[in-house]
Amino acid sequence: MLNAYERIAVRLRGDPAVDRAPNFNTLMALAAHRVGAPLARFYLDYRVLCEANLAVLSDFSRDLVGTISDPYGETADWGAAIEFPEDDLLRCTAPFLQTRDDIRTLTPIQPASDSQMSNRLQALDYYRSQVGGRVLAVARDTCQGLAVNGNCDPVAVMPRGTPDQVHQAASQCLVQGGPRCFSMAGCEIPVGTPDASLLAHAQALREYGSRHGAPV
Repeated sequence: MLNAYERIAVRLRGDPAVDRAPNFNTLMALAAHRVGAPLARFYLDYRVLCEANLAVLSDFSRDLVGTISDPYGETADWGAAIEFPEDDLLRCTAPFLQTRDDIRTLTPIQPASDSQMSNRLQALDYYRSQVGGRVLAVARDTCQGLAVNGNCDPVAVMPRGTPDQVHQAASQCLVQGGPRCFSMAGCEIPVGTPDASLLAHAQALREYGSRHGAPV
């Protein structure tokens, strides 16, 4: 059986003979709740973010772990006022750029020291110590421009569809995407998505590998 790095490398070469197509589903709030962590800790503490990602890694046959937690990390470090409710989605209460003149006051982000960006760098170091060389750790669109990545409907299919419908949608995406296609929902997997749907998605990827004669 290939590890995630090997599986992704084979796929990027356009070789269909993988044990399964790579699974790039993004789990954030769902992962946090699965380990019993409130969302504020998931957003602010890289250790919680990492442990939540690692907890769902094997459960749903994923091939990556993420440092992505929210859409406001860079915004916060630029100076916007961000609220972090204990267990709810964060909110931007005061954008940093209120007028055009505010653009002149922008200063470069310092990823090594700014709060949210440094949190993500620490997450990468943590992953390196835990799964380095075996699992892909991403901060943004690592494979952009190299492969097709997608794309089941993250609302109509993943949480609301039956496992059979999820299986069918994932299988169709692989056919349409071709031999360099990775599989994922079109956005974050929503809270409330049944385990059965995530497992059906993973099963479709394994069956893809079996059909192409790859070792499992």
